[in-house]
Amino acid sequence: MSKQEEIIKKYEEFANYLTSVNLEELKSTMPRQVLKALHTQLYAINLRSLGYEIGQMVEAMKQEEYPELLGVHHYPDLRDIDFMSEQKKIQLDDYLVSVRKGNIVYNFWRFVKDTDKLQSFLVEKGIIEEVYYLTCPYHNDERLTSKLTLAEFNKIKEAIQTKNQDKIDELLDGTLLDYCDACGTDVEFGQWDEAMGNKEYRLIKDRDKSLDYV
Repeated sequence: MSKQEEIIKKYEEFANYLTSVNLEELKSTMPRQVLKALHTQLYAINLRSLGYEIGQMVEAMKQEEYPELLGVHHYPDLRDIDFMSEQKKIQLDDYLVSVRKGNIVYNFWRFVKDTDKLQSFLVEKGIIEEVYYLTCPYHNDERLTSKLTLAEFNKIKEAIQTKNQDKIDELLDGTLLDYCDACGTDVEFGQWDEAMGNKEYRLIKDRDKSLDYV
């Protein structure tokens, strides 16, 4: 019997024993104080998690075999950044992989001072996209549109700035809302307010999974 087979056999024997323990039987045959003592004794035993330890060892061996796992590897395009330290690029790589595709990417200042430069790089590489919204000037969380491209956003902005009522009426037919739930009243589009324009960035690129199953 190999060492692997021996370990599995012992684990299965112990698992089968634990499965066989009938809690209702213990309850009916042991006083509460005895069960309390048993509970304390069980927790005092340092039960080794061999599966976890082996998993940690396998991961360390994997990193030795594929040292690129210790660097930028989820989004390889980040390696091309020449205005961030390697450590910051790795942190950004780890952060991006924690964001679900389609969700907002924010807090760029955590990685670089020139956030505009980083945002432009990520947009150019197709990792994130710029998304625009029109919101109530008095309640920033009340959106008056679904997500817009920059061209669509500028079209609405121009219509309001030039007070083109025909164009505004056209946009109100499915693109633009003129009612704010928070205000409880209609939104007046008499003049453009910069507070109405909002931009955010969303993750659109899948991470590189080539090293997931090595």
